Amino acid sequence: IGCKKQCCTRMWNGEREKAYVVSFAVVDPATKQWWLFEATPDIKEQLQYFNKLTNNAYKYLPDGIFITHAHMGHYTGLAQLGREALGAKNVQVYTLPKMKTFLENNGPWGQLVSLKNIILMPMKPYAIIGLTKDIKVQAFTVPHRDEYSETAGFRISTTQKKYLFIPD
Repeated sequence: IGCKKQCCTRMWNGEREKAYVVSFAVVDPATKQWWLFEATPDIKEQLQYFNKLTNNAYKYLPDGIFITHAHMGHYTGLAQLGREALGAKNVQVYTLPKMKTFLENNGPWGQLVSLKNIILMPMKPYAIIGLTKDIKVQAFTVPHRDEYSETAGFRISTTQKKYLFIPD
């Protein structure tokens, strides 16, 4: 908003494609499941783009969403899952403890929890959770401005590769 740098003015003038806030999808083709890392303000476009890239071979909504922290580019897209928009049911949202508390105790996020648009899935730092037999995720804390929650990074392990996702 309000950026006058060439990188943005070229987009506003239609000279280049819109740039989206960073998110990351992890896909398991064997089980037809997928997970989204970050619920950005661009989540509507990102979900459409994912479905276009995969020829609608997967469910529209991910099997879970991992949130790194409580800064607007990382979790505000969750609002699109609420009753004013999609009206999603039981979307699993993985967070570290302070982020979980933040979502439960602040509106409109608390309403997403109470109406069961989202189900909070608490993670402990360094604990490994298995999403499928071939995909594991480990959250850990990273230094950042932690005004409202801790900041998570994620190690994602598959049978063939390992990935590191750190915000900002």
